[in-house]
Amino acid sequence: MLHARTLTEIARPFDASQTEATEDPGIDVERAANGDVRVVSRAATSTSTSTSKSTSTSTSTSTSTSTTSTRDEAHVRSIVAYIPSRYCAVDVTMRRAKATASVESVVDAFVRVRVDGGDVDLGSIKGSVVDVETNGGSIKANAINADVRARTNGGSIAVSGKVVGSSVFADVSPGGDFTAGAIFGDRVHVNTGGGVVRAKSLRVGDIAVVRTSGGGVDVGGLEGAGEEMIALDSGGGDIAVAFGERVHIVHVNSRGGAIAASFPSGFAATTHVVGSYLGETIDRKITVPSANDTASFVSHARIVHGVDDAVARKVSAFSEGASVTLDSGGADVSVKSTSWLAGALAASKLSSAT
Repeated sequence: MLHARTLTEIARPFDASQTEATEDPGIDVERAANGDVRVVSRAATSTSTSTSKSTSTSTSTSTSTSTTSTRDEAHVRSIVAYIPSRYCAVDVTMRRAKATASVESVVDAFVRVRVDGGDVDLGSIKGSVVDVETNGGSIKANAINADVRARTNGGSIAVSGKVVGSSVFADVSPGGDFTAGAIFGDRVHVNTGGGVVRAKSLRVGDIAVVRTSGGGVDVGGLEGAGEEMIALDSGGGDIAVAFGERVHIVHVNSRGGAIAASFPSGFAATTHVVGSYLGETIDRKITVPSANDTASFVSHARIVHGVDDAVARKVSAFSEGASVTLDSGGADVSVKSTSWLAGALAASKLSSAT
């Protein structure tokens, strides 16, 4: 296991000779002329590199060793590396099967992790690029603010908070699950194989593809920036999607799974359904039902205070060319409209009760 922790205070310069090791550690600690710190297992089981842009940075490393019965193998099970709080990149390679890696926090730098089947815990990362790959293990993170490339080969990916990046790529095929609190990205690609995809919010600036091969898709708060294209494809699984106010081109394809879609009251984009809708098999445009609140429908434009209202004009202009297609391949399609007023009142009531 490798665990990278951030030092907020460093009492003395790094000294490799002060690294504590016991029981045939099999560890070399090197420091290059440029200040890079490299922790290397002689048994070629793990490698960690931290690079700092600050000349005043110092780094300390502590190690704990394998408890296996064969001492001369010198396999390293755990490395703990302390890094500066900012401007220090982390590059971790764990070659031993099932070895795990944990990066507590990185700010203003890149993170690269390679493990062979072990789990990866990223904590909170704010940097330029996060590039993680594990051959079957899972990836967990609290929050990521960086371009992301994550591949697990069957393990799951779970981000409890937000993923914010220009490019977000996640591949957990052939069967892992992907869950995130929220995803904000210009280009988003999520592929799970047969696993499920869950995201409380998905906001896309350019293009997004979310694909499974039979797993369910549950996306809330689906929104765009005005000219984006979004595709949700479950490959036979059920899809539940809640649309936000602004989308441009969205295609939802379940290939035989049920589709449940909710729209905000006054949704502007044209909605086309291919499947069983209200007991009838159709392939045509529909009118999204009203949520019976203070908004009204006039040619799919929300009128707030009258025909001269600025918000209504903006929504109407935005809706030109915008479309949503719900294609279930013949399965059931359900559509409902949600009232922002009812939602706000419910949230206020819940807040008052707590």
